[in-house]
Amino acid sequence: MPATLSQLGLAWLLAQKPYIVPIPGSRNTDRVAENIAAADLALTAEDLAAIAPNGGLGGRLN
Repeated sequence: MPATLSQLGLAWLLAQKPYIVPIPGSRNTDRVAENIAAADLALTAEDLAAIAPNGGLGGRLN
């Protein structure tokens, strides 16, 4: 099953430093289940480099 953008964002955050803890939204039970599933995504080094080629540092999109 493909991951949603929200799941990918949460998985990326979880793959950073162990002291970074995302606080996702939880308006309804479907979103809570989706957010929990993000913890099961295993991102490779290649995935992380493709998501944030500069390690997540740099300019922001407007």
